[in-house]
Amino acid sequence: MSPVVREGHVIGSIWGTVVHGIPITLGSYATKDWLRAQGLDPAANRRWYVEVALDVVDRPALQMYSGTTDTRFHLNLYPEEWSFFVCHAARASWIRVTDQPFVHGHDDYQLVRVVPLLADIGTLLRGLETRFRVPFRRDHALVRSNIADAEPRIRRWLATL
Repeated sequence: MSPVVREGHVIGSIWGTVVHGIPITLGSYATKDWLRAQGLDPAANRRWYVEVALDVVDRPALQMYSGTTDTRFHLNLYPEEWSFFVCHAARASWIRVTDQPFVHGHDDYQLVRVVPLLADIGTLLRGLETRFRVPFRRDHALVRSNIADAEPRIRRWLATL
């Protein structure tokens, strides 16, 4: 395996190393960069999370949904990984990114082949909207996080996607 270069530094030799209980992976770097871009600081909370659920209906997205009848897009970020889940027309794909993208359960839409960088997740989201011919309601997103003051920043970010 060739070394991984990030921001001018070779990090291939530390890939998979555990620092403060968090493995250094593609996913952990992506979530750290995403937090920084949103101006979020989980401080000393090593078990932070950000969970976003988008629905296509004209009401706030609910926590409960049906994978067989609903159309949803979920984005989940944790210190060691990030993932996205989509369901539509009784089919679903759930892709997780740790050291590399992989299928978690199902990938009915073959999305593991087109996983973007986390910073470019909006491109995937807009592509799914075109493919399914539905708009995901960013204004009605369900946003959950244990990071102080995260929700308004996440909602501003969602509005840009």
